[in-house]
Amino acid sequence: MCIWGDGAVGIGLAVALSRTRPVLLVGPPGVDDSTVVMESSGSITGSARVRRVPADRAPASPVCLMAVKAFDLAAASRQSRLAGNATHVCLCNGMGLEEQWGPGWDEVESAVVLGGFERTGGLSVVTHPGGLLVLDGGIAAGLFEGSGVVPTPCDRRGLAVTRWAKWLVNSSLNPVAALSSRRNDELDAAGLAPLVWSVVSEILPVVPGEFRDEAMEKASGMLRFLLAESRNRCSMLQDMDAGRRTEIDFMTGLAAGRLRDRCPIAFALSSLVRAGRPGASSGTIPGSRISRSVRRLSRTVSHRNSWDTGEGLRRRGS
Repeated sequence: MCIWGDGAVGIGLAVALSRTRPVLLVGPPGVDDSTVVMESSGSITGSARVRRVPADRAPASPVCLMAVKAFDLAAASRQSRLAGNATHVCLCNGMGLEEQWGPGWDEVESAVVLGGFERTGGLSVVTHPGGLLVLDGGIAAGLFEGSGVVPTPCDRRGLAVTRWAKWLVNSSLNPVAALSSRRNDELDAAGLAPLVWSVVSEILPVVPGEFRDEAMEKASGMLRFLLAESRNRCSMLQDMDAGRRTEIDFMTGLAAGRLRDRCPIAFALSSLVRAGRPGASSGTIPGSRISRSVRRLSRTVSHRNSWDTGEGLRRRGS
């Protein structure tokens, strides 16, 4: 089988899945075609020797797990289909993925990664608890047997609800953690939790009405756990620290684009993330200035709002 994406999620899952089957890891075009050693600690523990190939030389495979960044999905889907692949499971973060994939999205099976994957250098990762949600009776349900990863099966509606719940979490927590350079469980002590919850309140109307209440309930539980117990450095923080492009346009930025002037906090955060990355048209904003901006924004929110949990947010989204 092929895992598309040699980032933290791809590495962690390659270590797990290589226990039971040959795994090919597909990296970006230009990466060396070679056998590499990958290591994972935490929830997934072990090491594996895996062949890594560039995307433009990927062979046909019975099953492809798509674990690329959302902004790379369009190119990866084209390259995979050119290689003759027809069976795909998409693990990508964010919403709007169907537009990136193009024709045939209805044939792609989605799965939701709920655990944290933190790159620690080279091809090594530390994995944090959370689990993996898969379609009951689908392709992904049988892939992980014997791998040490125990997926949770659910029906299509449950999968859709959880995808939206994770989007709410990623779109609220990730930019605040990334801009303040803090781990998930450091945000509350820094006084940033009210800012996270305020973003959720603003962007909730993006969630389709048929899923909104359930997604909000799940997202609230996820956020309470992450803010209290998760030592993970979110993927957006890892990307900004490494000078890489972030997935903000598929998270907070997507909400800002759809809701326009109805989500000023989300707009401000997504703008700060974009401005803080290398290559931004206005130049890179120093991290200290970004962090100060986030703290000022958080104090404004704390003064305006009294909530610091998920209670009452459903009314704002209705």
